[in-house]
Amino acid sequence: MPLEISTLSNLNSLKKEWKIQVLIARTWNYFPKEKPGVILGLEAILVDAKGDRIQAPVKNTLVRKFKKEMVEGRFCEIMNFEVRDNLGDYKGTVHPYKINFMFTTWVKPSDEIPRISRFNCYPFSEISTLSNVDDAFFDIIGEIVAMSQITQKECSGQQSKLLDIQLRDLSGTIMDCTLWENHAEDVHSYVTKKAAGPIILLGSLMRTKKFNGIVSVQNSRFSTKLFLDGDLSEIAEFKMQLGNRDSNDVITVSPLMKPDLSNKVEDSFPLSRWESIDQITKTSQEKTCVTFARILEFRKEIDWYYVGCTHCLKTAMPYFNPETEECDLNKYSCHHCNKEETSTSIRYKVHVKVVDHTAATASFILFDREVIQLLHKSAYELLEQQVQFERQGEIPQDLIGLHGRNIVWIVHVNGTEKKNPHSSFKVVKLTEKPETIQKFQDNLIFKESTQSEVSIISSTSNAIQMENPFSETYNNDLGLSSPVTPTTKRLRNDGDGVQESSTKQKSTSKDATVCKDKESSLQVKSINKVGSKEKTL
Repeated sequence: MPLEISTLSNLNSLKKEWKIQVLIARTWNYFPKEKPGVILGLEAILVDAKGDRIQAPVKNTLVRKFKKEMVEGRFCEIMNFEVRDNLGDYKGTVHPYKINFMFTTWVKPSDEIPRISRFNCYPFSEISTLSNVDDAFFDIIGEIVAMSQITQKECSGQQSKLLDIQLRDLSGTIMDCTLWENHAEDVHSYVTKKAAGPIILLGSLMRTKKFNGIVSVQNSRFSTKLFLDGDLSEIAEFKMQLGNRDSNDVITVSPLMKPDLSNKVEDSFPLSRWESIDQITKTSQEKTCVTFARILEFRKEIDWYYVGCTHCLKTAMPYFNPETEECDLNKYSCHHCNKEETSTSIRYKVHVKVVDHTAATASFILFDREVIQLLHKSAYELLEQQVQFERQGEIPQDLIGLHGRNIVWIVHVNGTEKKNPHSSFKVVKLTEKPETIQKFQDNLIFKESTQSEVSIISSTSNAIQMENPFSETYNNDLGLSSPVTPTTKRLRNDGDGVQESSTKQKSTSKDATVCKDKESSLQVKSINKVGSKEKTL
């Protein structure tokens, strides 16, 4: 009885008999450094009708047998192969398995699979937020916006040519890219000679690297193939989506200067931009600012993920078929890109409620990059985990576990004349680095403002006495309070607990007197016995 064609997503190592229909998207040979003419093996990337991809290695003793069948762009059926775990450092796909060719593996031509691409280009923002990014391989596409001069660097005792460029994708995200040897020379020559129009580079199976927290890409020694402009449909579509740009415009590839590493790196979370949540919720100016707050809870009533368009990252809507008057399964439309069919990805959009030292609260919105930084899992991985353990419809424990984490945030404030204390703010960046957390904790002392607002000053006081609205347990969890003295410990025990509303604090005069006010637990009063001049941040 003939085998049924299986999708690549269904492959596993438990079953022996499989039959697949695929497009051979990429093939390449790899060689030893000391013997560049000796083939160690062949690798291929296979794509099925659903767009899923899997890596297929062919060992050196079988390369001659399958070399004629394994041709890029060919459609074929493959049977009698071995399914193994996708282990090792060289992973050309994210599929959990790979296909191993055997001597008895059978390959024959098949009918063309419609509407399938050889490439699977990832948005730069998605590559930058992957939890395990080193030595992963991706297809990328972007406009070359900056380029350095070709330089030389010693690698393994030999001088190698390299070229640094910057690419920009359709969302405007910039990705650093390093090209080596022939790739460096080819791109540099093409860019310097082209006189007009944007220059689009499509890199197949580029290698990712992470250094000092920044993700970049570079070509791999064997697998990478570069396409500059050309007739590829992917490049033509990219150019079309660049917007209203004249192809005869003078190119705007800027000179790329390497940063002076001798200069001190700018502080990404400066104390000078620190504002309390109470100040943030009441501002009418559009700006970004830094704040220090603890996650009070994950907001369960709001969906934690969405289906996003892979081009613009906006929400992709189920495609409404006017003929059937129903939404088609596994088909989406993007109103931002004006496309009825689009590739999609599962992306985070997590709402959390945070509270700071003033007891004011706000709702922060975290997207893919920030949530992956906290959980070290993609939204797709978390959703698959829910399905695997039959927890569909339940709130993932990973998200509930965010409760109680102290974080320094950079948030964007849209700015509005309407002062809404329950506004939501988009998180631009965050950190849990101990040294950054400690920096903000050390500077958590209050000074009276001329406008009756709380401002933050350097820790120069000899002693601090506070009438604290928080309970002692809350202060211990948040870790924001000053060192405990007998006086402060006694005063903390008089607190009434965390207040969830955004309330402005009143400060005392500069006299050395502590006044308890039992009628309002939201008043914070302090006495600063200053031995030196206070520095206002």
